[in-house]
Amino acid sequence: MKNFSNRSFIRSITPQDSSSQTFILLGISVAGLSVVAIALFYRYRQQTELLYSLRKQNLILTEKLEASKLAAAIPEIIRNDEELSQQTDN
Repeated sequence: MKNFSNRSFIRSITPQDSSSQTFILLGISVAGLSVVAIALFYRYRQQTELLYSLRKQNLILTEKLEASKLAAAIPEIIRNDEELSQQTDN
């Protein structure tokens, strides 16, 4: 008896004409495409955030590298300045 009632219920919610079936399939397709679009947008947003983070880190590392090159060059600049001072004094 229970099996019969399940079949009746399934038949009652299953559309009998083809236009209703087409409309339901169209709705399911739109819902599926919406899920895919949301997933792709979420993935794009994650990759964009990662790209911005990497660019920021690259900028920080570049500034640190330039600062360290400048710090390494300061003693040589001072030495060259002293040599020029001695040459001009002589």
